[in-house]
Amino acid sequence: MKQTVIAILSVICFSAAWGEEATAPEWHISPLDKSSATHVQICLNRDKATAGYFSKVVWKATIAPSPAVVCEERMTADFDQRIIYLAVPLSWGSSGYTDAYCVDGYSQQVYSPCTSYFFDPAKNFHYRDISLKRISDVVKESGLVALLESYAPLLAQERQNAAEQRKKEQDAERVTYLRAYEQATTLEDIRKFETTYESNDPDGLIEKLADKKAKLEQQVCRDRFFSAKTTQDYASFIADYEGKDPANLVPEAQRKLAEIEKIEADKTEAAQRQSKLEELEFQIAWCKDQTAMAQSAIKREKEIGAVSGYVNTSALHQAGEIIVTCKASISNSYAEYRRLGGAKKFASIR
Repeated sequence: MKQTVIAILSVICFSAAWGEEATAPEWHISPLDKSSATHVQICLNRDKATAGYFSKVVWKATIAPSPAVVCEERMTADFDQRIIYLAVPLSWGSSGYTDAYCVDGYSQQVYSPCTSYFFDPAKNFHYRDISLKRISDVVKESGLVALLESYAPLLAQERQNAAEQRKKEQDAERVTYLRAYEQATTLEDIRKFETTYESNDPDGLIEKLADKKAKLEQQVCRDRFFSAKTTQDYASFIADYEGKDPANLVPEAQRKLAEIEKIEADKTEAAQRQSKLEELEFQIAWCKDQTAMAQSAIKREKEIGAVSGYVNTSALHQAGEIIVTCKASISNSYAEYRRLGGAKKFASIR
């Protein structure tokens, strides 16, 4: 594609009263695509109702058309710089128009330099060059400059209204901002204020709240410390304040946590020891009972043998085995019982 960028500002100049001395700065037309959100849209269409045997179709301009309006040609007006820009879409992303390459239907179905009246195909069938004459004729014929001048007061009023509305919104925002500062009496309020205005704090109020925030943080820290009771309370306190300790209470919390953990560990150990003592007492008492029953069984078996002349040696052996086993078990269990702090005398364990 041949691309010779045309970037000529103020090539065509117009005054509000065509052919007369202008009372305001002239409007300039630039063949650049510099559309901006602040520019006013211009819609241009040929009025077919003006066509006749001896007359041509006249171009008519509409300022700030609604989005639904179909436009043959489009421009934009920069009222601040008094410049009219073309608004023909460029498919190749340049800021200046080129002589568009249009062949085999290329870009023929959309509004582009290939379909715009402002680009003249006379030079070559395949290329369309921007035509400053066509642009000038359309601007004159449509009375565009006079329309822009008549629209200027309305635009000025719209801008004034918008500025006043922005001022009202800014004033309301400032009232809200100052009220939020005055009402920031709790740590939660201050943190919310910081989050809301950290990127827009025109009066530096976040810094002014710093001392109050520090005092509140110290108080919250103290409240949490003195309300802590369990290991979980102290562990949570240490985790939250270890990196930032406004009241310097983390060391004390660590000491308290260690004390409570030791007390709880001692309680657990004592409970386990008591459970073991009770278990040993049961084993000793059980073996005492088993030994007594075994001894009674041996005595009875001997009495039966003295009468019958027959002794059940198997029963004697079984009873003797219980006695021997329990003797060893009782000895070991009572020794462990005493080692663990058991206070009962051996004879009192039943």
